[in-house]
Amino acid sequence: GCTGSTNYSIAITCPSNPITLSSPPLLCSNSSMYTLVEGSPAGGTYAGIGVSGGSFDPSVGTQSITYNYSDAYSCAHNSMYTLSVIAAPTVSHSTISATCDNSGILALSGGSPVGGTYSGTGVSGMNFDPSVGTQTLTYSYTDGNGCTSADTTSLLINPEPVVSFTGIQDVCLNNGVVDLTTFTNIGGGTFSGSGVVGNDFDPTLSGSGLVTLNYTFTDSTTTCSSTDSDTIEV
Repeated sequence: GCTGSTNYSIAITCPSNPITLSSPPLLCSNSSMYTLVEGSPAGGTYAGIGVSGGSFDPSVGTQSITYNYSDAYSCAHNSMYTLSVIAAPTVSHSTISATCDNSGILALSGGSPVGGTYSGTGVSGMNFDPSVGTQTLTYSYTDGNGCTSADTTSLLINPEPVVSFTGIQDVCLNNGVVDLTTFTNIGGGTFSGSGVVGNDFDPTLSGSGLVTLNYTFTDSTTTCSSTDSDTIEV
């Protein structure tokens, strides 16, 4: 039943560094936060400029990242690698002049660098349909590294003037000159068609038969034009 004791030491010899690192991707400077996954075995922590938790902010540029790992024996290991960040392209777009909602399909241009793409309501490929009204368009460009930047531009669409030109009665060749201004809803436009002279229609100049008369009005503020037509029989 007698008890004795003695002291002895245990020397811990840490194994070689078990960390392996996978190849990191190239990041773009305008990318969102990147989740760091290069270090193995799992369970370690990352450190470096731009690192928060297990994520990296590409906006800080290319950085050296350290992966720290403690094994089952509490032996600390670390390995360092470089996370490369590529500057995203600088994209801009010039102002697009206002147009009219009846001007027809508009070919888009003005983006820099050239070779990008457009998106937004009314956009189809490199064309825009003004009939959809005022819109904000986005011009995106992707460089050779796969980095994408975008710029937006507003396109003002002015409405075409509302023009009405109706009510002209059929006339005989000998009825005399007809004042066309009394058949329009807005003054200041121009008349055209066979037999038209200024604001008047002369049946003797058109001859007998069906005659189509046109009235075109241009808004002095927006420069948008609209035309209405009426057909009569002489």
